[in-house]
Amino acid sequence: MDFKFPNQQPGQPDSNQAQQFPVPQTLSFRDDQKDDLIRFQLDLTKTKSDIRHWLRGDEPIVKDGKEDWSVNKNTTYQVLNNFGIREVMRIINMYLTKDVIMGSISEPMINRMTQDIAYELNGLFFSKHDEIGLDTPSKKKNYTTILVPIMHIIYITLGRAKDGEERKGVTETRNIVESYVNTPQSGVKIPFLGRRFK
Repeated sequence: MDFKFPNQQPGQPDSNQAQQFPVPQTLSFRDDQKDDLIRFQLDLTKTKSDIRHWLRGDEPIVKDGKEDWSVNKNTTYQVLNNFGIREVMRIINMYLTKDVIMGSISEPMINRMTQDIAYELNGLFFSKHDEIGLDTPSKKKNYTTILVPIMHIIYITLGRAKDGEERKGVTETRNIVESYVNTPQSGVKIPFLGRRFK
């Protein structure tokens, strides 16, 4: 059995032709929006902020539907003191940067860099253990609970620069956004609407 749309009435568009629908303004990107999208993709501020909160012993919570941190006011169980946290952040801030992830790094080099950072942090923990807050036997014993997660985060972040993959991804994002920017605002054609089924 054949099924057809009703015959076209005078003044109505031909159902066999592609119809035009207005493009919502939200589908278009201004230049500043395009830059914001790419800047967000490369921004490591949240990653570093999360590490700092975690080192302080803050508790992750959800507030008003958004991820947030509850400040730890009891420093008794804080593994590193404020000086120790600053020293750790000073080291990792040199590597968690836009310039690094926008580079082109081979996998062996990523492994070497990760190893170097681990040695540097390990040296900090042993040479300045009392100064940075590792001043009890239990804290000294469990320092790897700090080192290992940080190294995983750094390794994953450096992996974004493997063979220039992050740079390629930014280029692809820019090209996709450019395609929206260059799309006429009057409408887009949706050819599959209005076809007849037989």
